[in-house]
Amino acid sequence: WIKKNQPEIKVTVNECFSEVMKECQKQKRKDQKGSWINKEMIEAYSDLQKKGGALSVECWISDELISGIYGVMSKKYFSCESMFFKKPNASKYAFIQLVEHLKKQKMTWMDLQMVTDVSESFGAKYISRSKFLDRMSR
Repeated sequence: WIKKNQPEIKVTVNECFSEVMKECQKQKRKDQKGSWINKEMIEAYSDLQKKGGALSVECWISDELISGIYGVMSKKYFSCESMFFKKPNASKYAFIQLVEHLKKQKMTWMDLQMVTDVSESFGAKYISRSKFLDRMSR
């Protein structure tokens, strides 16, 4: 989808957190009816984001939000909640931008909760509960 002479993709952080959640809520997912993301969650996570406890990364072409990802921040890691895309491969671009942002924050790992095709293509893998708890305690 990235072609010569295509407008530049602009990346923002926490510019429209609630909108990213709403787009994730609308995202069609294989073998899934509806969404676990409801109005109360959007309100609660948006409040958490305003207090510095959550983060969103947004990707834009012109004024169109083409992809985004959001999750919860901790001192030691980031817990991804959901992502969306409106253009092919745009969620991959958002994921890469998230990783770059987290590296600048000195984060060394993230909890993806589910390994998807996109995250697996970047090396995501399931770990045991004991390994997860060990990483959390470091």
